[in-house]
Amino acid sequence: MTDEPAPFEYIERAPPPELAGLIESMWFLLGRLPQRYEKILPLPYVHLIINLGEPYRILDHGGARVARLVEGAFVSGIQSTYLVNENPELLHHVGVRFRPGGLGAFSAVVPGSEVLDAAPLLPGATELRDALVASTPDAALTTTVQHLVRWLRPERRADATLQAALDIIAGDPSVPMATVAREVGVTPRGLIGHFTRGCGITPKRYAEVYRHFEFVRRVPDEPPFPTWAELSAAAGYYDQPHFHRAFVVFTGMTPREYLAAKQQNVGSADSFLTLDAVPAEPSARTRQRKYFSTIARAGRCARLVPPPTRRSSWNSPSTGSLSCWPHYRCS
Repeated sequence: MTDEPAPFEYIERAPPPELAGLIESMWFLLGRLPQRYEKILPLPYVHLIINLGEPYRILDHGGARVARLVEGAFVSGIQSTYLVNENPELLHHVGVRFRPGGLGAFSAVVPGSEVLDAAPLLPGATELRDALVASTPDAALTTTVQHLVRWLRPERRADATLQAALDIIAGDPSVPMATVAREVGVTPRGLIGHFTRGCGITPKRYAEVYRHFEFVRRVPDEPPFPTWAELSAAAGYYDQPHFHRAFVVFTGMTPREYLAAKQQNVGSADSFLTLDAVPAEPSARTRQRKYFSTIARAGRCARLVPPPTRRSSWNSPSTGSLSCWPHYRCS
């Protein structure tokens, strides 16, 4: 291996017209990141990654330590918390970002908040990976499009109900799911069925992920920075404690810690943060202290709207239970 760093090559391509309603973007990537470790925040999309290099290692999933190798072609569902990966020394892959509900046009199985081998979902994915290893970027993207067209399921019909619900949530992620169900003409249970079949997660969880994604997209890279109250209100959080609770769950860090990390990753995608090392795993008691101190700080912040009259209950911190962390109803 030479001492010279490999050039960072990133080519993004829009999908062809016949796939535009199902796929948001495709890309080819070859190069090295400044750090080997990367934190990936929740995204409201399913991704197909055709890894053409060495395996990735998933090290942390929402604060739970894991040690899993991911190689070849894999599908990452809509994650409801963050992942910490150890990237290969040289990144080399082709990626496909499906629109919400889009993967169902190609696969009868849509994963939940998990990372799965692509071969059982998309037959021929392993052969596609082998065909792309030595391809040029343009050839790799063209070949991937050809396979995607072949994977289209002729019997699959577009879910107009799901799409209508997605449009409502995109307009206001804080809208109650009962309201969404009523507006699209189904029962709340029926709405859950449409989302789990099309997106792999429930509508409530999808709305939370979408709102967080929109929030981090609004955080600027450089000053002047709006206040957290302004940002959280724009994203639909009803007060500062609500915002802080959700933020810690989705990112594993406080807003202030995220801002510091983002300033070190200027120019990178908002939901991808490179790290010098894997964050230390806090004890249950440390997590509880951090959680309650976050709530206390948030409670002292100026609110744009009055706080709610009812608060979620939690167990006493003396029990050592993690049940004091906020739990989102999957509905």
